[in-house]
Amino acid sequence: LLCGALEDKEIARNFVQVIENEADRMASLVKDLLQLSHMDFEKVVWDMDHVDLKEIVSDSVKKLEVYFKEKNQSLVLDQSDDRVPIYADRGKIQQVVINLISNAIKYTPENGRIKISTQIVDKNAIFVVEDSGIGIPKEDINRIFERFYRVDKARSRELGGTGLGLPIAKEIIEQNNGSIDIKSEAGKGTEVVIRIPVYKK
Repeated sequence: LLCGALEDKEIARNFVQVIENEADRMASLVKDLLQLSHMDFEKVVWDMDHVDLKEIVSDSVKKLEVYFKEKNQSLVLDQSDDRVPIYADRGKIQQVVINLISNAIKYTPENGRIKISTQIVDKNAIFVVEDSGIGIPKEDINRIFERFYRVDKARSRELGGTGLGLPIAKEIIEQNNGSIDIKSEAGKGTEVVIRIPVYKK
């Protein structure tokens, strides 16, 4: 821009768009690194409370509705008729739910299908995101929770991934006494399952 491109409005706009995209990506990376660092050194303040996982999921889906529509993806929402009570940090659990649904949207092509369910099974609150997306190759599954590990580096970079979303999700879920598992096959979609103990008075 300083070398003269600033004078050409169209070229200048393209350069500024690149700057904005890269700045956003860098901000996301720094934010994720700080969050992981705080977790590593046990500096995170957990706001634990009695919350409804079903309500958290419904709210998250509403926040992401526009992105489903942009890609014309069909969404199947299958939730328990009753509350799904857990004792957890609402904000951080919602961060995980939004991250997992966002991943499903990103890696599922247009007109694809995403199923989200929230149920109680064997004293556990179960949250599942299942998509018909590009899937994960068998050799990558065991490394998916490693920090900075990305299955398709070029595609992840293009879509704004930092390689830290899943490690953060795993850390948050485990700190909330839960577990997270991923089943996937290249070209056949991915299923992510979260289990958190049901809270009962």
